[in-house]
Amino acid sequence: MTQVHEITILRFRNPKLVWLGQLRNRMSIIINIKAEAEAELTRQAAAHGVQPEDYAAALLEEAVHTGEAKKLTADQLDRTLQELAQFSHKIPLLPDDAFSREALYQDHD
Repeated sequence: MTQVHEITILRFRNPKLVWLGQLRNRMSIIINIKAEAEAELTRQAAAHGVQPEDYAAALLEEAVHTGEAKKLTADQLDRTLQELAQFSHKIPLLPDDAFSREALYQDHD
């Protein structure tokens, strides 16, 4: 049987309100997770230079705001574009006529 570990998140704030000098009510949550998930959470938190509790709180807050538009920083956008371009040399070159209207809509009128 897999052992379940418990993580308590005590720091849960809205960063938009923090810079305004206001803190919303804090929320305490106890989450039971498997040892493998705890190890991965700890690894990812260390990679970001934060405590696992802070990283878990950030992940949770991000998850509840999935409907909002996510804004990328310039560095994040640059990294994303670099990742997209990483294997671009493997994409075959196509002739200009491959992008003509006739070529794009050849299967219907």
